[in-house]
Amino acid sequence: MRGARHLLAILVGLAFLGPCGTPVQGAEGPRAIAIDARPVRLAPEDPRRVTVGVLHWRGGVALTAADGAFGGWSDLQISADGRRLTALGDRGAWLVATIVRDADDRITGLADAVLGPLLGPDGRPLDRRRHETDAEGLAGLPDGSLVVAFEGRHRLWRYAAAPGSVTPLAGLPRPLPGPPGLAYAPVNGGLEALGGLADGSLIGFTEELRDDSGLVVGWRRDPAGAWAPLRLRPTGDFKPTGLAVVPGGDVVLAERRYTPLAGPGLRLSVITAAELTGPAPIVPHVLAVLDASLSVDNFEAVGLWQGAGGERRLVVLSDDNFNPLQRTLLLEFAWPADAPKGP
Repeated sequence: MRGARHLLAILVGLAFLGPCGTPVQGAEGPRAIAIDARPVRLAPEDPRRVTVGVLHWRGGVALTAADGAFGGWSDLQISADGRRLTALGDRGAWLVATIVRDADDRITGLADAVLGPLLGPDGRPLDRRRHETDAEGLAGLPDGSLVVAFEGRHRLWRYAAAPGSVTPLAGLPRPLPGPPGLAYAPVNGGLEALGGLADGSLIGFTEELRDDSGLVVGWRRDPAGAWAPLRLRPTGDFKPTGLAVVPGGDVVLAERRYTPLAGPGLRLSVITAAELTGPAPIVPHVLAVLDASLSVDNFEAVGLWQGAGGERRLVVLSDDNFNPLQRTLLLEFAWPADAPKGP
């Protein structure tokens, strides 16, 4: 039994290290899809557990769909009312869906889902064979447009808001000048964590680019288009993969970890608005750490919304790498306003 578990950990680890599975070209246009949802617990072996760090469990589901382009979700945006999800994947697909909730406002599934391919400036679906499809970061701007950060061929594209369209991601993008030094990022370690602030600024951190001091390289782009450096102090094996903006200018950072011994992990932290403007290395304030004892997978995306009663909710989504040994998990947590920083 121990040997079987070790082999499973190795196979899952290979998926975490890079894309696998049969290529999905995504040439088919936008289409409605059905998504099946199975409820999951926070702790599979302890149904009574409802907290992790300072966060409170608000439900979660494992998602599957028959469409071959469903999966590999790298980032998401949640509407202000928590009812609409927009996600993009590392094989050049986007997804929009309605979040279904029960009487207690807990996630039970996704409905009215539409999936389609990201297009390039030439109007054609992105081609994975030309290393075009690896979309990793997604940021919303005040004018309704969405900015996508790609790895492989590191670049930023801005998809303008289109009235009447199911999502800006269905339209044609315009290249956005990237930050200086992004080209030096590893092929599979570029701008994974990306967020848009209320003033039109962008905040981004790379997954694996480090400076000479070993700090994680990131940037802030002001509304006029000027980039300024940010530096994040790494902790252990965690690497930035997602970013959500809190009203007021703070951000929540999602960091992924995978080691063969400990398995997958997710750390959720908050960075204050003041720390995003100063020159000092940023040390995130930890909210929670999900380890292999909980419902966890290759989490790359985090979103945030606030309910009518003022309760803040964090939503995380995992990238299954199109690997049958992994899952697409959509989990939600309440983040109390009076919660201390640090679990």
